[in-house]
Amino acid sequence: MNSQPEIQINLINYKLEQKISRQTMLLEWGIYLLAGLLVIGGIFLYNQALEKKIEALNQENKVLQAELKQTTVETSAMQTTQKISAAVKTRSLLVNSLLKLQKDYVLVFDELGQLNGSGILISNIDVQNDTVNVKGYASSHRNLINLLQSLRGSEYFSDPANLQLSTNKDTGEISFNMQMSLEEGKE
Repeated sequence: MNSQPEIQINLINYKLEQKISRQTMLLEWGIYLLAGLLVIGGIFLYNQALEKKIEALNQENKVLQAELKQTTVETSAMQTTQKISAAVKTRSLLVNSLLKLQKDYVLVFDELGQLNGSGILISNIDVQNDTVNVKGYASSHRNLINLLQSLRGSEYFSDPANLQLSTNKDTGEISFNMQMSLEEGKE
């Protein structure tokens, strides 16, 4: 009989040990579960913080892109303004040059038209940088001499220089080239 109570005690101890083992195991799994939840929660919070930072950086990027676009437009407008200003200056210089050439041509044609007597045919007048090159034909030396004397007395031209003559043996016609300078109001 003595042996039975010992068996009961051992069974009670065994049941208590199993109960404690289950509790320990549940406690261990609870700790693992809690640690896992804490790790997952930490990762979730860290991910949320990163997403907020990324969103803030995206917003800042949008603002910077808008500023860059505005700066690019302003720079482009400034460059366009500079190009237009340069084009206006160039065209202004061109117009002034053309006006001067127009004035010179009017003077040259008017003066040579008045000096051109009978027997003289002017075939080409070239005005460049206040220099007038005249090509033409004269029916006689006398007509050419009269033209040269008239030009010498002109208030718009210097004395003719670089005079080149050639006479056609068959017709007697004289072709000539000469060069003069434009002078305004020579007295």
